Amino acid sequence: LSEINDIERNIITYEDPVENKMEGLNQSQVRSDIGYTFLSGLRSALRQDPDVIMVWEIRDQETLEMAMESAMTWHLVFSTIHTNSAVETLTRAFNLWAKPFMVAGTFNLVIAQRLCRNICPNCKTVANFKTDPRYLNALETFKEFDKDALRDELVSRGITGQEWTSFIKDGNIIVGTGKDPMTGGICPICWGSGYKGRVWIYELMDYSDDIKSLILDGKSAFDIGHYALAKGMIDLERDGIFKIMKWMTNLDELYRFVRLRNKK
Repeated sequence: LSEINDIERNIITYEDPVENKMEGLNQSQVRSDIGYTFLSGLRSALRQDPDVIMVWEIRDQETLEMAMESAMTWHLVFSTIHTNSAVETLTRAFNLWAKPFMVAGTFNLVIAQRLCRNICPNCKTVANFKTDPRYLNALETFKEFDKDALRDELVSRGITGQEWTSFIKDGNIIVGTGKDPMTGGICPICWGSGYKGRVWIYELMDYSDDIKSLILDGKSAFDIGHYALAKGMIDLERDGIFKIMKWMTNLDELYRFVRLRNKK
């Protein structure tokens, strides 16, 4: 919202609570105890000629329908919804009785995100994970990756040939030992945890014409997700692996949030 906020845009938000007061926005605190809900706020928003609407969270069928109707009338709508992944947002929407043609006509972009811990820069060391089932699982993510899309992704992230080889061919990954390399005692930076700071992993699903056609054809979220991954979509697992290659995090952190593909 901060990026698109300017004097020519009328931006209205409905939040619970208003966590970040921003100049230039019309921010509103919903109050369900007096009947002022996200749904009633959305209904009133359309009478105020907004350009952008932000709904703090979509929790029910009526709010989802009103948000999609707002998007159908050329309003830019932002919101959040609780799902396990960007692809499973489709499943959640259909569980709330959204119609496929409405989803295809209004959804533009879905982003899922998780917060992983960074490896401590003081006590980090290289370890070999070549026989670890999680490492073998990570390699599977590249088998159906479009080659051109993979090359572009590696270039955009600044992953060198050496970093690629170190992970893919050699199975080398950094870990935090929790011990000070100088004294052998507890690391004074991470206090023995092996981690310091945080790094985001993201999953972004662009609702291209192909994806919208699959939705209209009644394909399942599983089929749509499989198609998107084959075309180069970066899911949470792929993004996390790229950040492991850049020595930002490790397998323990990534697979706290991501399911193993080959797990029985």
